Amino acid sequence: MQIKFPHGREEIRIDFPEGSVAKIFEVKASGSLTGEEIKKSLELPAGSRKLNEVARGRKDAVIVISDITRYIPYQAFLPFLLSELEAGGIKPGRVSFLVATGCHRPATPEEIDKILGKEIARRYRVLNHSAFDQDGLVSLGKTRKGTPIWVNKFYARSDLKILTGLIEPHFMAGFSGGRKAICPGISGYDTVKIVHSPRFLESVNVRNGVLRNNQFHREVTEVAGKAGSDFIVNVTLNKEKNVAGIFCGNYRASFLNGCRFCREQTSAFSRKRVDLAVTSGGGYPLDLTFYQTIKGIVTAGEIVRDGGTVLAISGMKEGLGSKNFISLMEEYRGPENFLERYSKPVNFTLDQWQIEELFKVTRRATVCLYSRNKMPELIENLGVKIVRDPESFLAPFFSGNASIGLLPEGPFVLPKICSK
Repeated sequence: MQIKFPHGREEIRIDFPEGSVAKIFEVKASGSLTGEEIKKSLELPAGSRKLNEVARGRKDAVIVISDITRYIPYQAFLPFLLSELEAGGIKPGRVSFLVATGCHRPATPEEIDKILGKEIARRYRVLNHSAFDQDGLVSLGKTRKGTPIWVNKFYARSDLKILTGLIEPHFMAGFSGGRKAICPGISGYDTVKIVHSPRFLESVNVRNGVLRNNQFHREVTEVAGKAGSDFIVNVTLNKEKNVAGIFCGNYRASFLNGCRFCREQTSAFSRKRVDLAVTSGGGYPLDLTFYQTIKGIVTAGEIVRDGGTVLAISGMKEGLGSKNFISLMEEYRGPENFLERYSKPVNFTLDQWQIEELFKVTRRATVCLYSRNKMPELIENLGVKIVRDPESFLAPFFSGNASIGLLPEGPFVLPKICSK
């Protein structure tokens, strides 16, 4: 049985002996929406008036978009959205795009062309959010738990606020999309560092596919509520990365509709945990770095038994990740003292949350990584073992009758263990 695992823009094929695989966790097959279906969806928003009606009388509009690390086929729906704004009286010169970089680097002109398409990128104003530019932020007070709320000033002062995003399983927020366009998307670092601290991430319900009692989800939702939004457009994708569902209108209603659809499409059940889970980083662009690859590893952690093994396959064309992330990797070699140090707000540092999530898996399973591209040995500081030859690595599992679970789509699937 030959299984394909995405590796950057290509794929790696691995042969598994018949009967060796206990379960393949994969996203359900679904069709792609046509342009006409997408247009009709935008004209039938959930819990909201049509966008052209919402836009009437507004002097300007801002559309929040994701950066290059989130693949969203914007060109499939933006022309319809922009037409709605024009029909509502907002001309192109009064419409701006704001790239929700979170704490990532700014999007380059070349990346903006890829995200929006050259025609839209040239016709409209495009801004990058900066979480570290205090002059570009505005304070909106604090959440009930005391988190300071800093958001992009341009967004806060815009007359019509539109959020866009992708709904998929997310290892912290339960599902991406919705409120994440604001927090962390266009929030200040002083906000991001609190919601990404162990105070919230160590909650048992901060995990893939869980919204109820998810402390991270609750906090970022409150931040987003304070910032406000007038209209939202979120999409889900099928295996071909085309639009499978579009959910627009009122922020809460459309987001929850999208989460329900996503849960149905991505959930895959098994009665038992496995000895070996083979996963991927999700392919391009999600697996550009080891930082992003951790999402696929955490997903595999949902199905591997205590003392089991995870093998992640990832392109990692851009290496490990940010300079700050690399500095953390150089400093800490295991989870033992990590939480003790980084639970203290004074010690908080950028990207620590990703290592914290990785340690949730390495504390209970052996984590291994394979890539055709260069894998710096620094990865092993985090307890991740480098695999040079996947076939040789897998051979003992085949001969030893180990139970094997496969997650070819990595973080895009929502694996669940159900004993009944």
